[in-house]
Order: sequence, then structure tokens, then C-alpha cells
Amino acid sequence: IRITPWDKGQIQDIERAIAIADLGISTSADGVGVRVIFPDMTTERRIEISKLADAKLEEGKIRVRQIRESAINDIKSDDLSDDDSAKAKEDVQKAIDDTNKEFDSIAKIKKEEIITL
Repeated sequence: IRITPWDKGQIQDIERAIAIADLGISTSADGVGVRVIFPDMTTERRIEISKLADAKLEEGKIRVRQIRESAINDIKSDDLSDDDSAKAKEDVQKAIDDTNKEFDSIAKIKKEEIITL
């Protein structure tokens, strides 16, 4: 893949950002742009990318848990009756469970694509 930015001064920043992302790809910069070189998709590479997908899934789930905790704290700080508070917490937990199921479904599909392509 060749990346040709509008602002040629951004070439080094683009190359650095790709390196920081640690995706297992290499770059080659020239005065016009950045050439991104992807390694061959060996079985080992597919497993490595699959593990990266698992790590990203876990990061997403952690973020969702943080949002849940924030929402529950907001519910506790509101002046709600016990019944309304319990209902709101149940609604938040249902939304979190649905989101996690969707994350798992997407991750499963992506991992199958990685392994079979």
C-alpha cells in the first residue's frame, strides 16, 4: 500500500505512527509518501493477528465495564427510588450484556476470516 499525504511534511509522522501501532508491518518512506509492506500471511502470522484481535476484544470489554461503572455511579447519585434505581441498573446491565455479545460475535467472525483467508 502506498500512502501519499497532501502535506509532505507529515510523511515522517505517518511512518512513526505506523511503527508505534506495532502491527507487524514495515514501512519505507521517500520524498513523496510512505510505502507499507505487509508480511506474507503464514500460519504463524495468522495466529499472531488472531491474538491481536483477542487483545482488542478484551480492551473493548474493559472500556464497556468502565462505562457501566460510571453509569451505575450516576444512578446511585441521582435521587431515585429504590425500585427505579434497581430498574435503571438492570437496564444498564442488559445493555452491557448485549454489547458484549455483539463484541463476541464480531470477534468470532473476524477471527474466522483471519484464519481462513
